[in-house]
Amino acid sequence: MFCEKCGAELKENEQVCANCGAQNDYYKPASEEKADEKTENGVLSIIACLFIFAGEIFLILYAFLTQSVILMQISRLLSIFFFIPSGCILAFLSVCLYKNKIYRTIAIVALISVIFIFLVVTIVSLCTTLYLS
Repeated sequence: MFCEKCGAELKENEQVCANCGAQNDYYKPASEEKADEKTENGVLSIIACLFIFAGEIFLILYAFLTQSVILMQISRLLSIFFFIPSGCILAFLSVCLYKNKIYRTIAIVALISVIFIFLVVTIVSLCTTLYLS
């Protein structure tokens, strides 16, 4: 970073230029940076988890509702085309946007749970198909 007035090199934590005394407009005290990180809330991560959880519930219902074709298709549509993709997008955004490790971890766990539930549902569906045939 360089001084806008004289062009001298500035360190990150310098409030004024040592060469000319000009104010560093980009100076931000360390306490303000920590305050910004503390005020960050994990609403996006929590919503992502809720969407993915709802999608997983509907996906499980899809795997086990073999008697009612209409309910089976509705649960499949809700899970595969709405809740799970929306939750994955929100989780991915929260991994990219949040600095807080807790919120990133929540989002990563949500994404891993999607992979896990798809594996479980695939195995259950294969076993059901093999059992019925």
